[in-house]
Amino acid sequence: MTFVGTGTPVASASAGADTGLAKWTSGSTELAVAGFNYGKFKKKAVTDKESGYEIEFYANDKVPDELRGVQAMIDEVDREGNSSMTTLGSVSTTRMADSMLADAQNATRLYNSFFGKLPYSRLAITQQPAAFFGQAWPTLVYMPYTAFMDATQRAQLFGARGGTDTSWEYVGPHEIAHQWWGHLVGWKSYHDQWMSEGFSEFSASLFVQFILKDTDKFVEFWENQRKRIVESSPATLGRKPFMIGPVTQGFRLSSAKTGAVYPNLVYPKGAYILHMLRMLMYDRRTGDAQFMKMMKDFVRTHFNKDVSTGDFKRIVEKHMTKEMDVDQNGRIDWFFDQWVYGTEVPSYNFDYKIASDGSLSGRISPPFHPVGSLEPCAQAGAAKH
Repeated sequence: MTFVGTGTPVASASAGADTGLAKWTSGSTELAVAGFNYGKFKKKAVTDKESGYEIEFYANDKVPDELRGVQAMIDEVDREGNSSMTTLGSVSTTRMADSMLADAQNATRLYNSFFGKLPYSRLAITQQPAAFFGQAWPTLVYMPYTAFMDATQRAQLFGARGGTDTSWEYVGPHEIAHQWWGHLVGWKSYHDQWMSEGFSEFSASLFVQFILKDTDKFVEFWENQRKRIVESSPATLGRKPFMIGPVTQGFRLSSAKTGAVYPNLVYPKGAYILHMLRMLMYDRRTGDAQFMKMMKDFVRTHFNKDVSTGDFKRIVEKHMTKEMDVDQNGRIDWFFDQWVYGTEVPSYNFDYKIASDGSLSGRISPPFHPVGSLEPCAQAGAAKH
């Protein structure tokens, strides 16, 4: 068995007849939390020269019991001379090593350029046996075993949702982003946890834009986030998440009456809040320079500390552009009152007129702010799969 923990191993693992011992340390960086994973793993690692991190990949050499049961049924069907019409019998979670290592390299490079460099020397991506969630600890990421499968195999296992739901595709970039949002910068209370999840979800959008470089997927990413916010679903017991409360209500958004409103509001709307600030700060000549300066200052100012929503607001006010100072008082209250502390959603009024000569004139009424183009970030290199 292999033990993978937070920090860095400082001594070779020793094993007795019935026990094993491994020693790990976070060095001079004090960690608020620590976790570990343990299993019969196959390991693959690469040293990323650009970031200086040792990126490690750990996958079980056997599939989880849940999937093994499915494979046993498939084998039974085949033994009876029928065809299961699936490829699940040959699933191996170790085949994704190269692509996952590349994704982790690219994500850390990208987030370094936007948020500042991590103080760690390694990052371990590890498989865990739950199918539908990931989790992050400092230097350690839990990935659902389903993220180690391709879309066809997930569709065979879970139906149409398994093949079309992009959450598996972006769970890695999201969880890696928690190294910054949740660990380098924590949160003071449930009122402020929206920044950890929302900022990590936003970070996944950067991965789609700059690493995948797929504009259609980038638009699809934000459209899916919008739908989660404004549309009711069985998971939210028929309620529209944005109407239940602001992101600062945290876990209290979910109840017996509202269902799973918390993940369907805090994650996507938290991401949209940061995305809107990015677009407000975007400059056609300097791109994301002002936004990146703000985010690095936020991390540097509150390094290894728990922060409040007010702390983030003060950083935004420190770096906001002249155009963002709508009330001309150096405050960004107008934005936070609407999107953070309120239950607003963007709305536009479009008035137009067609003249007798066929010419068209129109006006888009407030609230309206120009957005920037989606140009690649030159500071973020890309590792090849």
